[in-house]
Amino acid sequence: MSKFVKIGLVGYGRHMDHSMFPNIISNENTEVVSVADISQERLDLISHKIRGIKTYAGAEDLIKAAKKDNLDAVVISMTPQDHLKYTKLALENGLHVFVEKPVCLYADDLNPLIKIADKNNLVTCVGTKWRYTKATQLAQKLCRTKIHYFPKVITLEADFPGLFKDSMWGLNSKTEITFYDMFVHAFDYIESWVPNGKLVSVKKVFESESIEVVQAEIKNSETVACINLIRGSQQYGMQFEATLDNGAKLSMHNLTSLKLIDSQSWLGTEGSLRDEPGLTWNQGRLYRGYARAGYREEWDAFISAILNKKDTPTNLKEAKKAIEKINLSLEKLNNE
Repeated sequence: MSKFVKIGLVGYGRHMDHSMFPNIISNENTEVVSVADISQERLDLISHKIRGIKTYAGAEDLIKAAKKDNLDAVVISMTPQDHLKYTKLALENGLHVFVEKPVCLYADDLNPLIKIADKNNLVTCVGTKWRYTKATQLAQKLCRTKIHYFPKVITLEADFPGLFKDSMWGLNSKTEITFYDMFVHAFDYIESWVPNGKLVSVKKVFESESIEVVQAEIKNSETVACINLIRGSQQYGMQFEATLDNGAKLSMHNLTSLKLIDSQSWLGTEGSLRDEPGLTWNQGRLYRGYARAGYREEWDAFISAILNKKDTPTNLKEAKKAIEKINLSLEKLNNE
């Protein structure tokens, strides 16, 4: 394969145009060759942005023309109930796939897709993105390479806005939509800190017409994570804290700023005199809001994985773990 990865866009809606497309074209190894959308207006929009782009009225048409168009991969961002169908079709046609979340509603539906991808050495990537931010990468490198810096207890609070619609994707429950559309980010993120963690408990602690608050506990043999998930906040927000096995405190705000308190200098002093000497790192305002944090890094990782013949951290196998926890969470909540 050349250093350019030729891409077809399956769906060119608002999310693709505003959030994904700018990061796709900013990658120097990406060449957008074709696009499919049911709206002629949207096809005209991207045709003005990329001269000579090939346009198709349907996803199936683009995928079946992939060989003729010399495509290497597709980006699937459309009505989520179609994500699974067209991801499978793309893999069957030998294409690497980046698919927006949620990739599916039931974890076991991913099994045949995983089998196809593995058999044909195809790269897959699901757009849950949080684990790709630079702050996260730096924090995890510290925890995984320094002795006695392993996280033992993690707390995560994530705030999301209200729902755009009360019924979509064939789902009529606000709780289900909230989990698959929003909370999936947090479940995938915790998986990156607590690999193969098990859902110990989940409960809904508050619910009104516009607000929903869910608490969950996930743990493996090394780490326990307590997460608070809020839907209906006036703004996006994320606060992460970890107590490491040497007693150090690691915190992260909105996926972009880090603080490590790694000193015992306050021992033996009065409480009012204690200071908190620490190391800090801040990425700065590189995103149009925290909600877009990680898009560019995830796309760059997808392209790099294709060129270097490796898989991404958010491949279908990892996505399945998050969906499994969502399936189990909804089952437990329905039985409350």
